[in-house]
Amino acid sequence: MSSVPPRTSMWLAHHWPDEVDRCVVLGHRHVCRRCAVLYPMAVAVMAMVLALPSLASACWAPWLMMLAPIPVTLEWIAEHSFAMPYRPRRQMLVTALAAPALGLGFARYLRSPGDRWFWTMVAVIGGICVLSALLPSTRPRPRSPARADCPTVGDVGQLVP
Repeated sequence: MSSVPPRTSMWLAHHWPDEVDRCVVLGHRHVCRRCAVLYPMAVAVMAMVLALPSLASACWAPWLMMLAPIPVTLEWIAEHSFAMPYRPRRQMLVTALAAPALGLGFARYLRSPGDRWFWTMVAVIGGICVLSALLPSTRPRPRSPARADCPTVGDVGQLVP
């Protein structure tokens, strides 16, 4: 029986094999730990809000949508910009805090695709996370081992005929 390369054994995981520590194993598949917490909780909250529409229009709803993602956003920034070490428990905790806001946002979006609070949450929180991932880190990160399926800078000259 041949062994399956780690990349093909991943399901709902957008991490490279050298980041498999960011995944949980469900069955024989690797699933992103943050996604495994975030999406089931968000979908459950979305279903509850759709069943109880008064929750979506409550005066506290926009506050939840903007404040609940702050811990996960700070954790994301700290990991991507300041090279804070990855901690699975911390990641799951801050993700669980943000999931209700995402679920509430999904429900508001489904009721009104132009919902300004949903799109504000997406733009502000998403924008901050994208920027922190794109900006150079202020502290050096440990180098990952070269991936066999990705060319390195030294290989580029060999790729061009």
